Amino acid sequence: MAVNRNESGCSLYISRMLNIPNKIGGLSRSELKRAILESQPLDNWSTYQTTYGLVVSFCSEADADKLIESTNFSEIFRSPVQVVKFRACGSHYKQSIFLHDVPWAIPLEDLSSALNKQGITSATLDRCQYHIRIKIPDVSDYEKLIREGLDFFGICRFNALPAVVTEDFCRIMNPTRGLNEELTSKDYPQQSGKSILQCYRCQGFWHIAANCRQSPRCVRCGDAHYVDFCPRSRNNPICCHCLGPHHAGIDPLAR
Repeated sequence: MAVNRNESGCSLYISRMLNIPNKIGGLSRSELKRAILESQPLDNWSTYQTTYGLVVSFCSEADADKLIESTNFSEIFRSPVQVVKFRACGSHYKQSIFLHDVPWAIPLEDLSSALNKQGITSATLDRCQYHIRIKIPDVSDYEKLIREGLDFFGICRFNALPAVVTEDFCRIMNPTRGLNEELTSKDYPQQSGKSILQCYRCQGFWHIAANCRQSPRCVRCGDAHYVDFCPRSRNNPICCHCLGPHHAGIDPLAR
């Protein structure tokens, strides 16, 4: 059955359990198709034969799980095999965001309700040592939470920061910047409550320079010096977080 690869729920990669690639024989694609049909999948699927194995792509992850549970792969291929389940990159957009300084007394259920009230759905939350980790599958919800923070029922707002500072984060925070221009206050979206805290000394987040124990890091080039001594042109910055063509500061007025 044909399936659009961009819509596949997940895929299985099946190969022989041998360590010498040039001795790996091909697996029977027809045997795999027979096993899939016997498992009675409810949605579309497709198969592809690689040099050393087989790939089967399912629209429904439940169908993949059913095949794994109902099939003795070593028996149908008459050889020990390994089966790996995976999702294609981009098929499920999921980014992790941290909320800092959330009191321990606030349960995850209330935070989830606040997210839903803000229009951010399908997020999963877990509490780490000093923060809340939110996993968000939708790119628009991710960008909204980065821009606005978590609106806690209109009483307060918890700022959000991605688990890894990437070029996407820099783009969201600085949507109007040109490739070679130094940032100004107009480049930053306005947020209710306090802005994201960034150290002027090391360019890290959630602490200030007075409490910083890290080595200095230039906001314009990322090297170990202050921006006042930077030999790099103001018109040719590079972000030490994402290597993008802009400086690393979230608060341009502090530069």
